[in-house]
Amino acid sequence: MAGRLTNGNGNGSHPNGNGAPGRGADLELLFIDDRWIHRFASRTLSGFKITRAENWLEAKSLLEKGTAAPRIAFLEPCSDSDSSLADQIEGLGVAESFPIVVFSVRREPEAIVEATRQGVIEYLPKPATAEQLQELVERLLNEDVAERQRPARKPVNGNGHHNGNGFLLVGEPLRRIQDLADQIANSRVPVLVEGESGVGKEVVARLLHRRSKLAEAPFVKVNCAALPVDLIESELFGHTRGAFTGAHEERAGKFLVAHKGTLFLDEIGEFPTATQAKLLQVLQDGHFTPLGKDEEIAVEVRVIAATNRDLRRAVEKGEFREDLFYRLNVIRVQVPPLRERPDEIETFARYFVEKFCKELSITPPQLPDTLVGAFLDYQWPGNVRELENLVRRFILLQNPSQIEDELRARQPREAERQGPVVEGGYGTSLKAVGKQAAAHAEQNLIVRTLRETSGNKWQAAKKLGVSYKTLLTRIESYGIKYGGKIEAVG
Repeated sequence: MAGRLTNGNGNGSHPNGNGAPGRGADLELLFIDDRWIHRFASRTLSGFKITRAENWLEAKSLLEKGTAAPRIAFLEPCSDSDSSLADQIEGLGVAESFPIVVFSVRREPEAIVEATRQGVIEYLPKPATAEQLQELVERLLNEDVAERQRPARKPVNGNGHHNGNGFLLVGEPLRRIQDLADQIANSRVPVLVEGESGVGKEVVARLLHRRSKLAEAPFVKVNCAALPVDLIESELFGHTRGAFTGAHEERAGKFLVAHKGTLFLDEIGEFPTATQAKLLQVLQDGHFTPLGKDEEIAVEVRVIAATNRDLRRAVEKGEFREDLFYRLNVIRVQVPPLRERPDEIETFARYFVEKFCKELSITPPQLPDTLVGAFLDYQWPGNVRELENLVRRFILLQNPSQIEDELRARQPREAERQGPVVEGGYGTSLKAVGKQAAAHAEQNLIVRTLRETSGNKWQAAKKLGVSYKTLLTRIESYGIKYGGKIEAVG
């Protein structure tokens, strides 16, 4: 393959052959790596705009300033940093905006598994040939074009089907959600999506957007829980230069970016009470005032909010405004947990096998009956996201017995259901027992602190002496539910 990509039909640098944006100078690739890789990419991918950042912090700065807008990012994780791979990817804050490829010298299976757990779309070991890099970019761009063109439904198997929006419809509950999306397609009314972590609330939000008349307009996601309290107003409504310390230039807020489209407010239950009144105002009259400005800006935005908390209980406790709750709760979508949809587990598993094998360009392996049985016996506290990660690990490691053993170790015995259960089996060595005891103690401390702070994770993180991001990671890894009732689940 030469250094210039084509669309597979011999056409020029645009995938549709008509000069539409998407290739060549119109397309930017970001390499978070050293100068040698930058030179290699510039030679290999001629005709593309290649942007380089020394590390993820520099890349984050470029993205925040708007001086980089890549279609794909290639990341060499910082090994000499205190930040984990999860921290680095989350720090970029753009995993939903463009795919991230880990381009690394590490080849160990553990490194690949960790990367896939964090949601990277591909793991490309170094050294890579020019042809490997070109083919990877071509494939990712073609997948992106296919996603943008929103193909018609196609069957997956006898139990489920694609709706053309990256959402596998399996079972009656999820098909009812699509029917609802069709019913409200021509309306801008707010929608509240409720469900446990990992059930696919964001996928439902994207389904609602893509089935609506706003499908060609922006879909903008804001993770309310990941934003510092003192920056959330600026993130949503924007600011002028000098509006506050560190505001070195004017910045448009997410509401303005989502104008004429959909704004997805994920984890709305964590939205600070001090800013809820301003959010309510925008929902009521469609006007807001950026920080540092006097004049109002009018926007037309359809808001979809999602939460894994019981907002009614939060209203009763004074943690969430009642008027804002009713403003958001015009249309309510409840996504059931995977354990309540056992007939869908095998279909999802086989779908993920096909999906990941297609990404890796390998022949799909057979799912062993024993592994399918272990999937059906498991309670899935992490829901579809947990199933997806386990299937990805099965594809990468091809070791079903290891996954079966892990699922059995995760599954709490009846006598243990009142207490926390730590994921993973550690064996019987003293070192393993110590590690397990430490994990139990840490989990219990987090649960107790969340109870003491009534589920307020910002306060809990402060009391525990860790960063908010670290606390979120621990909550997810231990499967701790928080909301009206805080409990640890296995």
